Amino acid sequence: MLEVGLQILTLVTAGYYCFVVHFFRSAEPDNRALRERYSRLALILAAVTVGLGAARASGEVAALGAGVIWVGVMYVQVMFLQAAGALTLHRELVVAVVEAKKWAVATGALAGVPAVLLWTGVNPVRDQVLMYVVGFEAVALFVLFLVRTLRLFVRQKVSVLVWFLYLCTVEIAPFVAIGVFILGYTSRPDV
Repeated sequence: MLEVGLQILTLVTAGYYCFVVHFFRSAEPDNRALRERYSRLALILAAVTVGLGAARASGEVAALGAGVIWVGVMYVQVMFLQAAGALTLHRELVVAVVEAKKWAVATGALAGVPAVLLWTGVNPVRDQVLMYVVGFEAVALFVLFLVRTLRLFVRQKVSVLVWFLYLCTVEIAPFVAIGVFILGYTSRPDV
């Protein structure tokens, strides 16, 4: 039953992906409202894709909630960024970093969805290769995001140490905390 549900969700996600790509191609680059709408559409697409990938990797329907958890972490990160910007008086830097996060999500949605859709729709023999492709794309996009944020910090004449602290506290720590929670939950003997 899980396989049928995943295949149906994969087909729906493929249709939504086509809609988002069409919207992206037809949007005017200077129109801020359209860019904001595209960012929201791409965030929904990325969340569904994260959920699909997690469900495919674990074989559990409950793993579809990973996309919702990921979006929640993104919003908490943005709230931390805005609080830090208010405290440090670097409002323009925070706005630029939030824009970079939106760019990374939109780029990840456009670049990563086809590989995840293929991964959820193939037989287990080809599973390993596509899983590595998805992992490689995720790492490559994260490195591009890191380079982009480093450039923003350097352009604003903010110390690289502050960038490193931002990276550890805002970008990496939430995912480490979730990973520790999941590993601690799954290693309990009563589960």
